[in-house]
Order: sequence, then structure tokens, then C-alpha cells
Amino acid sequence: MAFPKNHKLSGSRTGTKNKRKLVLDEAIVKSGYSPLEFLLMVVRGEVPETTLSIQVDAAKAAAPYLHKKMPQETKLTGDEKNPVSLTIITTTRK
Repeated sequence: MAFPKNHKLSGSRTGTKNKRKLVLDEAIVKSGYSPLEFLLMVVRGEVPETTLSIQVDAAKAAAPYLHKKMPQETKLTGDEKNPVSLTIITTTRK
């Protein structure tokens, strides 16, 4: 019997939480904070057992909720009736 392509034969299953993740999940539940508030606490180092890499990942996850994306290109035009008009040109990702 042949196994399907990319079949994993050994090790932990995909998505299995390690000890560090279990500690963080418990801290989230015990804290009573919203997910965004908890991410900000992790970024500030207020949660025990967080490493720099965890803080950086938390900052990346919280950034879209706190800061708007900058437009890709802006164009200022004007004429006699409308002296200034601002056009924001955005690009889509492919």
C-alpha cells in the first residue's frame, strides 16, 4: 500500500502545540484581555517566558490593527477651478 504524497511518517502532527505555546495559551485565557491587548503586552515584555522572536511576531500580528497601510503612490493635480486635488493610486498584489 502506497502512502499519499507528502505523507508524514514520524514526529508530531502538524499544528501540535509545544510547551511554550501551551504556556502562552494559558496566559491568554487567565489574563482576561482581548487578543490585541494581549499581543501588545507580549510586545512590551509583560508576559513571562517571551523571547525576542515571540515579541517580534506579536508586533507583526498587532501592527495591522494599529497602523494603516501607506498608499503606494500619490498624485497632486490642480487647475483654476480646483486648485488642488489628491489622487491615491494603489496597486493590488498578484
